[in-house]
Amino acid sequence: MIALTGVAAAENATRLFTATDPQFALTAYATLLFGLIHESRDLGRPGARPFFVLESSLAYVQALAGDTGSPIRLEAVSAKSVPAMAAVLSPAKIRRLSELGFRTPVEGHSPNYWRGVEISEPGDLEHAGWLAATVLMDVFDVKDVGAIDTFVRIPGVRALRFRTTGTSAAAL
Repeated sequence: MIALTGVAAAENATRLFTATDPQFALTAYATLLFGLIHESRDLGRPGARPFFVLESSLAYVQALAGDTGSPIRLEAVSAKSVPAMAAVLSPAKIRRLSELGFRTPVEGHSPNYWRGVEISEPGDLEHAGWLAATVLMDVFDVKDVGAIDTFVRIPGVRALRFRTTGTSAAAL
């Protein structure tokens, strides 16, 4: 079981962005956030679900934890949500999302690309973190991991919004 000490862990995680490999740093950071929402599923009132959003300019990924034992829903922005993303989401980028297991937006379901992420062992959290980082960096071409805005909501605890600090991938 993943042991996280609460929302303070996410606040302190911004220190990871001093790593020299931005892909590694972003994967580790997203892994921590997945662990946080996974461990927080039973907090707050019924129906209130923990989630996080990692956003850079118009591009974002977001994850929503459902009931205990259900997959975490990971979404990647689409041009249906943010029309300007049509300039970024070429057929090759959409194909890459499909290779990563994302499904196309479904009318009346979600305007974003989405997939479920099963969490049954710690390695699953690392894979989920890798997925989020890969979508941001490889699909959406986010180069400055130090300019990612984070929003975390843990029902019954609090909401946090902060910007990561650290090294730009373009500068390495």
